[in-house]
Amino acid sequence: MSEFRIYSAILFLAVSATLLGSGSCTRLGINLGGGIGRQISKALLSHEFIVSHNAVRISMGMKPLLWDRKLAKYARRWANQRTDDCALKHNPQSPYGENMFWSLKPHWTPAAVVKEWVDEKPYYDRSTNQCTNGRICGHYTQVIWHDTKKVGCARVECNAGKGFLYVCSYDPPGNIYHEGPFGGQFSKSIVSPP
Repeated sequence: MSEFRIYSAILFLAVSATLLGSGSCTRLGINLGGGIGRQISKALLSHEFIVSHNAVRISMGMKPLLWDRKLAKYARRWANQRTDDCALKHNPQSPYGENMFWSLKPHWTPAAVVKEWVDEKPYYDRSTNQCTNGRICGHYTQVIWHDTKKVGCARVECNAGKGFLYVCSYDPPGNIYHEGPFGGQFSKSIVSPP
């Protein structure tokens, strides 16, 4: 069975259990109204983000991450600061690792967003600790970074129809200069030192 099929099956079971356990939710077209609907939507969002991250990590023999509300609030605060321009600009003051994703339409699920990041895997050269052919691979390496223990994510709708911004914050951060996502020291880095 392919890695993607295993990942999809784990995610399907986890989300199904959440939907059945809640009895009803806005994803099924049932409006629960006000705060309850938002709470369930937030809970589903966080659940889908953590399950998606951990399905990838577990399939690679990495330890699963824990969901952290403080990190989720931090991610939401930064995303809210970007709602006017909806730009993929990383927080230069963040003490955490950070992955960002933008979409014009709201149909992107947390699982699809994490999959986009993980789809960078072919562009990471483990032997040199670099992204290949000028491609981006730092989102993938952050998702699987061996020292990272916790994650928190948020999704916000940008102003004036500019789309949706997804932000995940990671602690401890990954993509450390001259270190690899699986450990070890390298003369090259995934990201360039300032």
